[in-house]
Amino acid sequence: MPSDLAWLVQKNSLQVPALFLLMAEARKAGHRLSNVVSAAEHAIKELKGKWLFAYVRSLLVKPVDYAHVAKAKETEQEQRLATERDAAARANQVQDLVQRYRGKRVVDAQGNVFEVDSASIVITSPNGQRRAAAHEQGLDWLLMMDTLHHRGECTPAPATVRKADKATSGAIVDHLKGLRALVGLRGGFREAAGY
Repeated sequence: MPSDLAWLVQKNSLQVPALFLLMAEARKAGHRLSNVVSAAEHAIKELKGKWLFAYVRSLLVKPVDYAHVAKAKETEQEQRLATERDAAARANQVQDLVQRYRGKRVVDAQGNVFEVDSASIVITSPNGQRRAAAHEQGLDWLLMMDTLHHRGECTPAPATVRKADKATSGAIVDHLKGLRALVGLRGGFREAAGY
């Protein structure tokens, strides 16, 4: 009994003589029973015993190229498995790079700062503009960080110093004046602070 047909007997209660009869009839019709069963597996997996026998027997007289259908199904399954393997490999690569660079900062030659936090990869450009991507979508950025790190092109991240604009400076001075008035300080805050 072919191993790819054994489940018909073991799980679906097809009698062994009935299986051999189906194999012989498939040969007479120019098919391999394995191809017929593979092509129709979704339809026959719940059938048992004589119902299974009758259904498979009815398939043998249909003008279908079961070898082609079975090959297409096998190719599709191989592609799906390859896609799943690729996705798993990508997820493992992302996880490895995230663990390696979490909490670290890498700076490229243009001054872009790459950082990995608990949920995302963040790039801060020299002008302060930030872009972020979730770990799963940031593999290209993680690979860039890794390349920079291994080439020795990374530099220590510069301290981020933000210069306050006039409106913010004015608001700070006004707030401090209000605090000074509350505690009764005298003197010019602006002069003492160098504003």
